[in-house]
Amino acid sequence: MSFDRLPSLEAQPTTTRRQDDPQYRDDPEFSHLTETLSTRLFELTSNISRLSQQISLLGTKRDTERVRERVHDLLEETKEGFKEVGEGVKKIQGWEDLNASQSNGFHAVCLDSWPPIAYLNDVSRAAVRIVEAINQQSTDAGAGLVAAYTFDAGPNAVVYYLERDTERVAGVFRALLGERVEGWEGSYGEAIKKPAEMELGTLDEKAVETLKAGVSRVICTGVGGGPEKVDRHLVDERGEPVLE
Repeated sequence: MSFDRLPSLEAQPTTTRRQDDPQYRDDPEFSHLTETLSTRLFELTSNISRLSQQISLLGTKRDTERVRERVHDLLEETKEGFKEVGEGVKKIQGWEDLNASQSNGFHAVCLDSWPPIAYLNDVSRAAVRIVEAINQQSTDAGAGLVAAYTFDAGPNAVVYYLERDTERVAGVFRALLGERVEGWEGSYGEAIKKPAEMELGTLDEKAVETLKAGVSRVICTGVGGGPEKVDRHLVDERGEPVLE
């Protein structure tokens, strides 16, 4: 591309949104599956509404053979629909983790830029290996993926999981890092118990040693309880700050 074309390129309207670019989309098959499930759930909601209307006619003067046929057909269709949705949800739960894939893709782009931008270090990659090992053992046990990771603009791994999988995920990190690492205090940290079943000896030894040597502190946190109504205000009715 010659530089004399730059003014004309700059003058072009930027109407394309980032999410419309296929390069930045999630796995197309995953997107198609979630869209299909969303549509199916909408149809099921409509079916339930229609079914409720038809059932209300049973035992009344408007009760006919045709009404009973519609009730039967809607019941069968709804039953089959929920079965399809259930199978779809199972597929989603077993899908390759998109968060990790997108995180890896972001850092690959950073390294491919010039000059290269390298956020991750050996400790970052060790944390990734441990998360992958946890997921592999969980999948082999039939429980599917239980952990995911991402990184902010830095080398510190953010590992997240459902509360029910605390022992499977955070418990492994606690068992590996030991009590010498700060951050296990508090309600979240104290609730993390070391796993009883996972074979820690099967983890990558180099990753374990790198993690132990490179991590000095952990931050244990969780999702809050959501918005709460309070009587205290930061500003008064005139928009002035409330000083206490």
